[in-house]
Amino acid sequence: METEEALDYTQQEDCGSDIEQEKRVKFTGRYYPAEYPEIGQIVAVKYGEATEDMFITCDLPEYARNGILLYDDIGRNYHSSTYRPSFHRVLAATKKDYLYVQQIDEKKGYIELSNKNLTTAEKNKAKEQIREVKKLVSFFNHWSLETGMDLLTGVLWKFFDPDMEEKVYGDLLKSQDWRKLVSEICPDPQPIFDDFDHLYSPLVAKQSIKFAMLCMDPEGIDIIKCV
Repeated sequence: METEEALDYTQQEDCGSDIEQEKRVKFTGRYYPAEYPEIGQIVAVKYGEATEDMFITCDLPEYARNGILLYDDIGRNYHSSTYRPSFHRVLAATKKDYLYVQQIDEKKGYIELSNKNLTTAEKNKAKEQIREVKKLVSFFNHWSLETGMDLLTGVLWKFFDPDMEEKVYGDLLKSQDWRKLVSEICPDPQPIFDDFDHLYSPLVAKQSIKFAMLCMDPEGIDIIKCV
């Protein structure tokens, strides 16, 4: 289970109070154009309430929907009288996890999740992928609010590719086509481009060197002190 909340790119507040009401962007809450995840997909969840005998409610922030985790899908040990209280304590402390989608009923809005057979490596991989997606979503949502233009669905979502194994928005990061779309939507796109370049500029690697020196001469000792 995950205890650390991923940080948003920026605090998402409506900074465009002087923009006409009809041009303001209402964030849907979804990270993707798809309204539902796919069966077998690993999703981020925030645990809610645990019922007495059936399931735990879960919030799926990527899709702005709710799901449930049946007690039977937590693990074979859940019904043990010694295991259940300890799990509830962990659940109350962590609240966040990565689970896979086991069943979907779109008519009822029903998403059943499972924790069975998921390895730590699989959860860590999903965590990194979702963190990168959230970074992009937060960026485009922020600039949608700043400009009053729908950059989230009008630009980012056009690059959604669920078949990309590593990054569903990988095409956006590899090409410059998204800049053309932004230029068509925004009269002054340069601040957006500058902010994006700053956000994704390579980090400068910091290097440190450790060494030992021995000097008996007073002049050499003074030089070492200056260094």
